[in-house]
Amino acid sequence: MHCEGCARKVRKSLKGFQGVEDVITDCKSHKVVVKGEKADPLKVLERVQKKSHRKVELLSPIPKPPAEEAKKPEEKEIVKPEEKKEEPPQVITVVLKVHMHCEACAQEIKRRIQKMKGVENAEPDLKNSQVAVKGVFEATQLLDYVSRRTGKRAVLV
Repeated sequence: MHCEGCARKVRKSLKGFQGVEDVITDCKSHKVVVKGEKADPLKVLERVQKKSHRKVELLSPIPKPPAEEAKKPEEKEIVKPEEKKEEPPQVITVVLKVHMHCEACAQEIKRRIQKMKGVENAEPDLKNSQVAVKGVFEATQLLDYVSRRTGKRAVLV
């Protein structure tokens, strides 16, 4: 956690979680203290990782080493038939207005947008709460993708 907004997100995700009685966040030391007699530390750890999309380390109680996992069956590759090629689609640049309250949020939004198929580049502008996205995609699909992947509402500028 690097800002109060991220700490609030962690507190909110753990509030009401099974067995959790109290949640204390400390941005300076980047730690979260969770109190509760019936709270399962590993489930709390998974919940925070899922909600924050960051690596989370359990300091105490020390987790038991995981048992050997069963080997996963090999996945088979599916060969797709080649599609007819038409003229290459046009590269467009779209500017989105997305609320970002810190540099980490801006980088997270950039990282998520760049994972979208067809996106070549995404440049966040924290000062103006905007993101310039360049690539071959539909603007409406980009808006939907941003709202689903980041949880933030995006508007075309």
